[in-house]
Amino acid sequence: MFAKGAFPPHLETKPHEVDEDELRAAVSKYFEIDEIRPAKIHSHKPEFPDMPAAPMPFETDEKGRIKMPAYLLSGHKTG
Repeated sequence: MFAKGAFPPHLETKPHEVDEDELRAAVSKYFEIDEIRPAKIHSHKPEFPDMPAAPMPFETDEKGRIKMPAYLLSGHKTG
């Protein structure tokens, strides 16, 4: 799940971004959450109509993919 701030705020079309509390509230309705921790999604630069041409402000990996802020959630179904 992309963390808030993964995409420029002015974009009209982009994936939904969440903070840890929003993620916890959405998932805890259906699963018992074991852990939520910061993570990175390795990706080529997204292509959206209003995406700026400038490089995105994130580190890149050894293959040149950007490392976008995200969350890794582990949990389990109860009952």
